Amino acid sequence: MFKMNLARVSRRIGLGAMEEFSSHTNIEGIIKSSLESHVVFKGLPSLNGAIEMWPSEKEFDLNQRIGRLVKRRTESDAIDKRKLSDQEREIARELNWKKFSVDKIDQYRFFHAGQYATNQVKLRLSYFWLNHFTVGAKEVTPQLISDYWENVMLSGLDGTFSDLLYNAITHPAMLTYLDNIYNIGPNSPKAQKCGSKAGTSSCVVGLNDNLGRELLELHTVSPVAGYSEGDITNCAKVLAGWGNIFDKNSWSSKPADFHRPWDNNHSEPGRKMVLGKEIPTGRKGLRVLTDFLASHPDTKRFISKKIITHFCGGKYAEDHSEELVDLWTKTNGELRAIHSKVMEMSIISNEKVFLWPTTWCFQVSRLTGANIASGFNEIGEDNMRSHIIDPSRIMFEMGHNFWSERQPNGFSDMKDDWISTEHIDRRIRYAGLLYDYGRPKKSINNIIMQHIETPILKNKLLSITNERTRFIATLCSPEIMEV
Repeated sequence: MFKMNLARVSRRIGLGAMEEFSSHTNIEGIIKSSLESHVVFKGLPSLNGAIEMWPSEKEFDLNQRIGRLVKRRTESDAIDKRKLSDQEREIARELNWKKFSVDKIDQYRFFHAGQYATNQVKLRLSYFWLNHFTVGAKEVTPQLISDYWENVMLSGLDGTFSDLLYNAITHPAMLTYLDNIYNIGPNSPKAQKCGSKAGTSSCVVGLNDNLGRELLELHTVSPVAGYSEGDITNCAKVLAGWGNIFDKNSWSSKPADFHRPWDNNHSEPGRKMVLGKEIPTGRKGLRVLTDFLASHPDTKRFISKKIITHFCGGKYAEDHSEELVDLWTKTNGELRAIHSKVMEMSIISNEKVFLWPTTWCFQVSRLTGANIASGFNEIGEDNMRSHIIDPSRIMFEMGHNFWSERQPNGFSDMKDDWISTEHIDRRIRYAGLLYDYGRPKKSINNIIMQHIETPILKNKLLSITNERTRFIATLCSPEIMEV
């Protein structure tokens, strides 16, 4: 169906690893095999070590993460009660933070996966959805983002958009990031009990519409749907009661569904109307709402255009979004079918797509075989003198770290937002470090021949006599930074 250019395909829909696709003779086989397979996490034990399976002792399920948050809070409270100097208290707090935190490990796992894990197509798709359902650093969210990425976004690629939406909205990371843990119905059981005590520190009630607003604006229908402030308020009422403040010790002895935390005591009773849809009261009301929004025509159009823009380019999306909308309707939002179509569109489209900084880091590492990121046995070691670099620092320096503080609209897909002098300089410096200390395993001339399509640019790069300069110029050329 499509002419095979393995080098272009590997970078267009994946992370540049042609070897992963080499057993297939056509695009359809590559896409089908990728979407039906699982991601296998791999990484390095040390900067100079061989690639290995990611160690199970550095994986944490959601219950373990919540347990660590509770223990950290408990010990933090105990530290505050001890008679310590300001300096001693600060040191004790820092040690306590490191003892129970897993976000550093998670960022290593994320970066290693980008460089070494199998199934680069699913990884690319998971980055898109992790950005669409953005959860940035806020309060305890850094300890939850990896679980959110792996067990909602990656796992959700095999399901429907309705499932993905519901699982994203009800995950503790999202509920905390957009303050739904503070969303308490004004007529909830808690509000009724507060009575005259309302407004005191122990009895603060009221709607927080952050998640309700973003559910409509960013996650589903978009402002095109013409929703009202009343629709936003009613979304907030449906969401009231979802979310627990897990890091408080009081939660440690209570049974709770950490995966979908619900507290009826905080929920707003009664039926609600959102965009003309009647939503029933109680816990089940949220699924009715998210299913309704997932199947809404404006949701299909908004997200179809967004995902095609990401993988195929903005102009292509303008002309072809309705094709994906039709498929979405026909399959009831079955993501494997949607993703297969988008991957096909990406290969057909000749429009260039500018790569996010971290995606570019993963691609140039796979293309060259070079690495400067420290291994999973070196977590916490960031010694620039020996050029062992913490992956979280790399992502921070590149300005594209999913564990950073940021707005809920996520990272931009617009090229102009990523080509400032500062952004380009960071890529140049990263490429230089890869050459100097990353021990490239693949010839830069072969990379030029395989991945640079424009004859003029190819000849210019090959004519550079200094190998280091040729290496940097190639990796930071327009045809490697975009594809």
